[in-house]
Amino acid sequence: MIGIAHYYLLTGDMDKAKNKFMEVFLNANQDKNDVLHVAASIGLALSIERIGNLTEAAQYYKEAVDQMEEQREILPANERRQFFAGKIEGFRHQEAYEELVRVLYKMGNYDESFLWSEHTKARALIDAIARKNYDVQKVISEQLYRKEHDLISNMASVNEQLDKAFQNENKELYTKLEQKLKQLRQEHQEFITQLRKVDPEYASIQYPQPLKANELSLLPDEVLIEYEVTQSETVVFLVSNGQITYSYSINITRDELQQRVGCIRKCMTTIAFSDG
Repeated sequence: MIGIAHYYLLTGDMDKAKNKFMEVFLNANQDKNDVLHVAASIGLALSIERIGNLTEAAQYYKEAVDQMEEQREILPANERRQFFAGKIEGFRHQEAYEELVRVLYKMGNYDESFLWSEHTKARALIDAIARKNYDVQKVISEQLYRKEHDLISNMASVNEQLDKAFQNENKELYTKLEQKLKQLRQEHQEFITQLRKVDPEYASIQYPQPLKANELSLLPDEVLIEYEVTQSETVVFLVSNGQITYSYSINITRDELQQRVGCIRKCMTTIAFSDG
C-alpha cells in the first residue's frame, strides 16, 4: 500500500497520496510497526504540506522525528552513529528533520526552525564521525562504556519482547513491558545527563545537543550564517547578539547545489594539479 502512496505523491495527486499514507499510518499504529509509522508520517507531512496545511504537516514531521529518536536510542553505538545516513521505505532519515526546518520557516517560526536546523547539523556530525571509524572505548572509561552498553542492550531486549507480546496478543505482558521500557528510557536520559558532567567531550560526540540562537557563544561583533539545505530549497539564518536577525530562502534544490559545488571542486582540483 505504501508503494501506491508513493506513486500518488510522485505524480502530484496529493489528496489520494494523503489518503493512502493515512491508511498506512493507521495500520502501522494498530500493528505497532515503527518503521511504517515513520515512513507514513513523512509521507503524510509531504502530501499535507503540498495541499497547503503547514501546521498539520509540521505535526507529522515532528511525529516522524520523535519516532526516529526513540528507534535510534536503543541501537548499539556503532549503529546509532550511522542511523541518519539510512533510508526508510523510500525516505531518507534526515528528510523529516530538514523538511520540518523548511515548513517552520514558511510558518514564520524562525527560532524553532533554527533549532531544528541545529538538530540536522548534530546528526550530520554523528554521520561524519561514523565514517572516521570512531572507537568509542578509546575515549570513554570502561565503567561508563559498560553502563551505556547495558542500558542500550536492555532497552533493545525489552523492545523486542514488546513486539513478541503484541504478536502473541498478551496484553498484560505488553503493558508491563511498556512500563519497563519507559523506565529504562528515563534511566538512559539520566545517564546522558551524568555523562555531560563527567565526560562532556564524549557526550558531545555521542549525544550532541542543538543550540538555540540565544545559546550560541558569539562575540558582539560576530555574525553566524547558517544554511539548511533541503530537497526543494535552501534556508538561510543570520544570527547575532543572541537572536535571529534575518532569515530567507534560496530557490535552489539540493541536487542543483551539489552539482554546482561539484563543478567548483573539480575546477579547484584541476588548478591545483596545473600549479603542481
